[in-house]
Amino acid sequence: FLLDKKGYKNALSLTLKKINLHSNNIPKPFSGFKILFISDLHIDIIPEMKDILLELINKENFDLCCIGGDYKFKNIGTF
Repeated sequence: FLLDKKGYKNALSLTLKKINLHSNNIPKPFSGFKILFISDLHIDIIPEMKDILLELINKENFDLCCIGGDYKFKNIGTF
């Protein structure tokens, strides 16, 4: 599996999107609670992805990090 130049460039163009949720159903202890959600990393096919990701998220203060979607592209081997 190889990405073409445009696909590779797009994959490395990580963005951080901030969403504020407001609800009366959120318990007060969670007021201001920040969750970082990372999705579809495919970290094993783009080696420099981890460095770009770390640079982006190290600037943020969050209380919880969740990873969803595809963490790896290959379904065999080590993490």
